[in-house]
Amino acid sequence: MGLDLLLASTTPSPAPASGGFDLLGTILWPLKWLVELVLVAWHWLLTAVGLPAASGLTWVLSIVGLVIVVRAALIPLFVKQIKSQRKMMEIAPELRKVQEKYRGKKDQLSREAMSRETMALYKKHGTTPMSSCLPLLLQMPIFFALFSVLNDVTKHHAAGIGGVGLLNAELTEQFYHAQLFGVASLHETLGNEVDAGNTVAIVILVVLVVLMIASQFFTQLQIISKNLSPEAKTGQAYQMQKIMLYILPLGFIFSGIFFPLGVVVYWFISNLWTMGQQFLVIREMPTPGSEAAKAREERLARKGKAIDSSGKVVPMAVYEAEQQRLLARFHVQKADGSRLKLNDPELMPVWAAAARLKLPVFIHTADPQEFFRAVDYTNERWLEQSLFPERRYPQDRYPSFEQLMNERDSLFRANPKTTFVAAHLGWHANDLGRLGKMFDEMPNVLGEMGAILYDIGRQPRAAHDFFVKYQDRILFGKDSFQPEEYPYYWRVLETRDDYFDYYRDYHAFWKLYGIDLPDAVLQKVYYQNALRIMPVVSQAGWPK
Repeated sequence: MGLDLLLASTTPSPAPASGGFDLLGTILWPLKWLVELVLVAWHWLLTAVGLPAASGLTWVLSIVGLVIVVRAALIPLFVKQIKSQRKMMEIAPELRKVQEKYRGKKDQLSREAMSRETMALYKKHGTTPMSSCLPLLLQMPIFFALFSVLNDVTKHHAAGIGGVGLLNAELTEQFYHAQLFGVASLHETLGNEVDAGNTVAIVILVVLVVLMIASQFFTQLQIISKNLSPEAKTGQAYQMQKIMLYILPLGFIFSGIFFPLGVVVYWFISNLWTMGQQFLVIREMPTPGSEAAKAREERLARKGKAIDSSGKVVPMAVYEAEQQRLLARFHVQKADGSRLKLNDPELMPVWAAAARLKLPVFIHTADPQEFFRAVDYTNERWLEQSLFPERRYPQDRYPSFEQLMNERDSLFRANPKTTFVAAHLGWHANDLGRLGKMFDEMPNVLGEMGAILYDIGRQPRAAHDFFVKYQDRILFGKDSFQPEEYPYYWRVLETRDDYFDYYRDYHAFWKLYGIDLPDAVLQKVYYQNALRIMPVVSQAGWPK
């Protein structure tokens, strides 16, 4: 087929027989024009390399070409979709807080307020739920335009005219008579072939429908079995996804009966593209914390590579150097290459000097216990570790949490005349029984409460009693000066408020409660205990 045929003049489609206004046809007209352009361009290219112009295979390959063009054009949107899904995962805790805040409130003002706060979250993080659906939403009009083009072939053939664009009368005639494998017309449906008794065409359509269902099922199975985070597998949405895994593919039975063979071919090839695209995404851009992410780390390790703390793939040597820098927080080496432990005898003079000079030792040991555990659905800090992989402490590279705790406690016991302040309440705010036992056995130890408010505020009665009992042993503290965070501390420590938000979502998915401490206890926690153990600080100017 020569280029002159590609550029041949076109004949406009006739108005509807009823003489009425064809609204759907008018809306789809630009898309039908583009569909015809792509189909005819691929047809010209295929005939230029020697395929028969009227062959059903040539037109099927032209439809495959249409899939390639459409899906390739959607790749930037697909990348945006992946990024949007990641952001939606990150803000999921904040969205849940908004929903919980307005749960049960059905008045107009509450609904409007909830909508405003939700949209503000989307704007702040640069994402919307619609972003995840863009590729599918933009592909649907193309799908319907192709359906309309193929559906018009029969009536255009009867009228001796072409389509709305480059699919002129001659090409329409070729398309009408084109048959896949010489038996199945591209514009006929399964219902038509059943009526005509065309057994071979029926088999072809049934096989394509089965393949469409299988490809759709496998694509969804990849996502829910490999590419969901631990938390995503525990909610109601996951259960709905599992149900839809079996329901959605059945929709293709409808398409297989009522859609022309050409449309079925388009949808099947598009499904194959989606399946391959999802495979690559799950393999190379998996959801943090998912099984696919773990598998990718293992594959990279076998190739001598790893993912650094910024998420980039780097050579194993670079990764190990970074890990050594991170490990230095817990793993200071002695001259003989062994790890310098907290209770090492060589450090005893330091602690003795602190006791002699009456200087309290503020000591931060380890990190939250969850950072030393596997990142799975039982780990409350899975999201934080997925967002910040450098906060993980795998057992094969770091001392265990309990090992560090034992070394710290041994240090405290071996230096009873030295005053120690265990930062973050020794990371035992989630186990006040253990912390109380440590205070009872080690009277030289106090605790500072920075960055553990999320554990205090979720056990208000136990925390109230603990603070009252050990009011002389607890110091108020913060990791950094963030004025906007202090009101959360005041609210937990000073009020009886129920069920309010924490300021950092990836630390806590739960609500906080006020523990309502007496003023005398608050004064000790806020400043009196600090003044007592640090007499060098001026005692003037503090409230009495």
